[in-house]
Amino acid sequence: MTEVNNENLQALLTKIMSTRFCSGEDSDVKACFQNFVPPNQSNSWVEQSLHRVGVKKCEPYTEALHRCMGNEKKHAVVLKAAASAPVCMEERKKAAQCRLFPDRDCEQEVLEMLYCGMVHLIQKSKEKSGRQTL
Repeated sequence: MTEVNNENLQALLTKIMSTRFCSGEDSDVKACFQNFVPPNQSNSWVEQSLHRVGVKKCEPYTEALHRCMGNEKKHAVVLKAAASAPVCMEERKKAAQCRLFPDRDCEQEVLEMLYCGMVHLIQKSKEKSGRQTL
């Protein structure tokens, strides 16, 4: 099993946010970069200049994506859904039992519960998108 830590949880949160809430902004950034930012192949001054100009043109789209990805309300919705995922009863029970003792640090139990829930949300999203393409 994957080690559950803040970095892994952040990666899953980013994946969920970009597919569920910020897909429009994400596709706008990708399209802008495809259209205006040439790939660096020869590292010539001209190519580097074109690259900088293209990145500058895409800044508004990138900023919109960052605003969407950093939306605390949307984060709260994702975390609440992850914490209440039906397949994570075992992890939820461990976290609740840990919280009964005020002197214990329950960070790992809570991380495992959220990780389980986020994996479930991603799998559910993939199943849903798979059914829509059929």
